[in-house]
Amino acid sequence: MTRTLTILLWVLVVAAGATAQSLTRFNSRCYEVYTDMAQADARPIAAHMDIVFQEYVNRFRDFNAKNSQAVRMYLFSTRSAYMDYLSGKGINAANTAGIFFASAQEAGLAAWVEGQSQTELLHTLQHEGFHQFAHLRLGDGLPIWVNEGLAEYFGRAFVAKGRMKLGAAPEESIQALVLSIRNKATWGFDAMLTMSGDEWIGHVNKGGPRAGLMYDQAWSMCHFLIHAESGKYTPAFAEFIRMTSRGESAKSAFAKAFKSGDVAPFEAAWKKYMTDTIEPDAVSTAIDRLEFLGAGAEELTKAGVAVETIADLKKELQEGGFRLTRTSEGVKRVWSASDESLFEAPASGNKAKAATLELVKSDRPGVPPGFVVKGLSVTVRAKWEVKKGEARMKVVFE
Repeated sequence: MTRTLTILLWVLVVAAGATAQSLTRFNSRCYEVYTDMAQADARPIAAHMDIVFQEYVNRFRDFNAKNSQAVRMYLFSTRSAYMDYLSGKGINAANTAGIFFASAQEAGLAAWVEGQSQTELLHTLQHEGFHQFAHLRLGDGLPIWVNEGLAEYFGRAFVAKGRMKLGAAPEESIQALVLSIRNKATWGFDAMLTMSGDEWIGHVNKGGPRAGLMYDQAWSMCHFLIHAESGKYTPAFAEFIRMTSRGESAKSAFAKAFKSGDVAPFEAAWKKYMTDTIEPDAVSTAIDRLEFLGAGAEELTKAGVAVETIADLKKELQEGGFRLTRTSEGVKRVWSASDESLFEAPASGNKAKAATLELVKSDRPGVPPGFVVKGLSVTVRAKWEVKKGEARMKVVFE
């Protein structure tokens, strides 16, 4: 059940490689899209990314655009088509589910669909899409922790009712960071502040929990600087981004933007924010739980085991020792059926009305049941679409 998302986060390519002539081309509002998929399948993905791209633009409206050339996106139906096409451009896309690449000719965003859940695909596109936006509009001077942290900040967001909801704080990431803080295992702010892109990639290539921690910590540092104390640090953070995007060193820009060269108070405030203040958001928690339940239901359906209630599903998955393992941006996460909370709705934050989790029986043979979480700021529903004989779960917000 392991699905690997992107580890290689940006690639500079000199070779022009293959052309896009073999792919269908269409324009969405923000993207020039090349695809081997039917347009009926590709256009909804492009429309989603139009909303995401507009959010990038809105958040960085005060920055002078470095480059306003057409934004190119490649959507492939299969991993093999994705790998083959990028190989023709001189890009090794092994171990990735999506990638941003830059050459003398273009700055492309690419991903493949088959075999990935919708949540995984959109997370990858939103994360890599920010790298593309930053390269084209902000330049390549952003410190690596900012580039990766903001890519995760956007990657973890979700689109509901046509609007992108930012500030998501997944329960798993918070728990991992709190444990690392208590074990004094986090990266020092000085080290994160001055880490080069080559050093970052070096740590990723080594693997291990310390490499994965970089992504969670970079995301949480950006979340802290944007949301802590009602946005107290946001203007200084924006100025820091502006100065580094223009080529100023991270240390110098930090001292000027935050009016202090001492990062220790910020590190202490960040740790307090993560351990005492930040709360997991219920929608992100619901998405994670529905992804787990959907993967478990899919496995049972393939084995010919039918379930009609959450209690039935729980019994079957626990007796079978079901586990879901995913690796995203170097961070390995494991969900186990032994965790009782995975079969419950997340806390709604509303004392008057608790959220509910329901199983929705399928009326189609061979298609797993769906799920719905009600009572949150939005209703989160997991349903299955069948195309070319393959059932694929989709999470929607109502």
